[in-house]
Amino acid sequence: MEFEELRMDRVKALLKNPALWIGIALALLSLFIPIPYKFIALASSPLPPLLTYIFAVLRRRRVLVGVDEELLYVVAHMYAVSTGRPPRERLFELGSVSGLGYGEYSAVLTRIATLAKRWGYGFIKAIRIQAERVSNPLFRDFLIRLSEAMNVGEDLERFLGTEFKSILAEYEANYTRVLEAVKMLLGIYTASISSALFIIVNMILIALLIFGGVTLVISAFLGTIIALAVLVYMIRKALPREKLVHELRVNIPERRLYAYTLLVAVTLGTVIGLGIFRLFKDPSYFMMSFGALLLVPGLVGRKIERKIKNTDTFFVVFIRSFGLTLSSVRNYASALRSLLRTEFGELTRPLKRLYARIINGVDKKVSWLYFIGETGSETVRRCLDIFYDSMEAGGDSTRVGMVLGTLTQRIITLRKQREQVAKAFEGTVYVLHILIVALTEFMMSLIGLFQQLIASLSTAAPITIFNVATIPPEMLLAMKIVLVFSLTLLNAFAMKSASGGFSGTAWIHASILLMLSGITMILASRFAELLVQMFNIENMGLTVPQG
Repeated sequence: MEFEELRMDRVKALLKNPALWIGIALALLSLFIPIPYKFIALASSPLPPLLTYIFAVLRRRRVLVGVDEELLYVVAHMYAVSTGRPPRERLFELGSVSGLGYGEYSAVLTRIATLAKRWGYGFIKAIRIQAERVSNPLFRDFLIRLSEAMNVGEDLERFLGTEFKSILAEYEANYTRVLEAVKMLLGIYTASISSALFIIVNMILIALLIFGGVTLVISAFLGTIIALAVLVYMIRKALPREKLVHELRVNIPERRLYAYTLLVAVTLGTVIGLGIFRLFKDPSYFMMSFGALLLVPGLVGRKIERKIKNTDTFFVVFIRSFGLTLSSVRNYASALRSLLRTEFGELTRPLKRLYARIINGVDKKVSWLYFIGETGSETVRRCLDIFYDSMEAGGDSTRVGMVLGTLTQRIITLRKQREQVAKAFEGTVYVLHILIVALTEFMMSLIGLFQQLIASLSTAAPITIFNVATIPPEMLLAMKIVLVFSLTLLNAFAMKSASGGFSGTAWIHASILLMLSGITMILASRFAELLVQMFNIENMGLTVPQG
């Protein structure tokens, strides 16, 4: 019976896997598209499921497995609750202020408690049954060790404390290894964006002089953009997920301001940019105007990120002090009144509101929920979920406060290491982006001149020596605009993926890159015109393509 349920779970997981449906969609698409692309789509259809299977095998063999933050907080939560020495089922029925759990980890722990209590399996057998269904080998091994500790009667508080220290050390080591590996991946990305333009230009020349025509140019162009997008996706997936801002209904006012400014900036940027484009017939001014408007939501996002980071820094001091104070007075209001004599940066105002709510008789859980919402920090949310639940279970506030303070401090340190890696990458990308945009403008102008030269020679010569394909100037202009916009967005989100933090700050990179792109395209276009004048190309009846 258990084997049958396990097999059904695997079938359901397979059907829910998007890679399978992507492969099926590619296979079906190949039935309706022209022959040059039919074979590409058909040959690519097995790749998504195959890559998913390979990654799954590598995870099972622990090649790609690392401790995620979710597992780290789960073990910390179980340890914090265990300091109150509650009944065993309380270790698996983890509560929270925010009402949010730990995803699949919470589901597994809930099933263990249900099997042990409602169905009478006992905790040791229930843990072993559920461990067989867990896909994450690190969590599975933790559950097996937990069942053995219960079986031999080991002190669970000591066991969970040791497990937390071990998993925290493994998380730090894994994070550092990933940062070292990502440095190489970032180097590959910078090399790829510098090569992308030359690949496209070479394909254009091959299409003009040898074979392929417009079809080859479009295929090479789309293939290059997709390859760069895949690299950005790999950077994003390789680095640990870092959620800085929570998504609770109660939130900081800057979040709403960010959403409004982003909507207004994109709308106005599109309308004003298109108007400027119609006026000047030059995409450079469109990019500059659109980029200038995107700077506003980017700055709001930067303000949110700095506020949350300041909150997290002061939270380390607060949670340790609060745990120590609460162990003496055992009363939230008294402990907060004592601590409010100290300045806690961005935390001070939410703490005063929390104290006001508690002394005015507002429910403790509701008061803490609003406090979490007003900080905006996901780290604060996770830690206070643990702290509140452990206090409800009679936990030791001093030890819980010290553990949460240590955990938060380690995570902040790892974030700073990640930011250092990202800073060097950002400088390289900005320089390369300017060079690539300048070369794009210059090379597209030269290709336009080359086509005019061939056309004039073909008109003057009565005999055609060789056939030369023609790419419409409108198509070259569209390719230039799409390439610059694509590189801008990809570079912006590559830099943001490398640095982590609040995703809204990516618009600062996008804004600066768009404005730099517009300025660079204008200067490169003027330089191409200067070359025409220097070499007297105008005497041949040729003009530099505009736009």
